[in-house]
Amino acid sequence: MKNMSAIIKFIYAMSLILFIANEHYRELICKTDDNCPRRGTNKYFIHKCIDYRCQWIPR
Repeated sequence: MKNMSAIIKFIYAMSLILFIANEHYRELICKTDDNCPRRGTNKYFIHKCIDYRCQWIPR
């Protein structure tokens, strides 16, 4: 049972780290649209540089 609680704590910590990293990734600073990531775009939304931040906008 001790190992199971350690595994659950590890998974919880990793999910928090991934969540924080994802939030930080969304707040990318840009100067042009070329600075925004191209990965992860879908057919409905793209990244655009608006007010020096990469933001999702509809196509």
